[in-house]
Amino acid sequence: MIGRNNVYMAAAFAATVLIGCGDQPPKPADATQAHVALKTALDAWQRGEKPAALSDADPRIQVSDHQWGSGAKLARYEIDARERFVGADLRCSVRLWIDRGAGKTIREVVDYNVGTNPVLTVVRAGDR
Repeated sequence: MIGRNNVYMAAAFAATVLIGCGDQPPKPADATQAHVALKTALDAWQRGEKPAALSDADPRIQVSDHQWGSGAKLARYEIDARERFVGADLRCSVRLWIDRGAGKTIREVVDYNVGTNPVLTVVRAGDR
């Protein structure tokens, strides 16, 4: 015979499980779309466009990069073939050559988290 406390505990457990099932985890980024979004963003930076310009583009891309946003100039970039998923985002390493003016170019390796669901996002790892 099942005790009354066990029935209540089972009902509480089932309710907890069912409540938790309502939210679906985000779908992983589509790698092809992520690569296109990252390349589109970096090409725009290299052309001297502002990150906000991509918010009005088609397709729309939300971008966050503190250096780009503060006016740094991108002279060149190379996207590394190595990548991995971090949560639902695709994390891509990129070598950036930042033009510091007066003939100085600084090379940096940075990571970008690129999302495709539900919107395209390119966020420099560490930016918020």
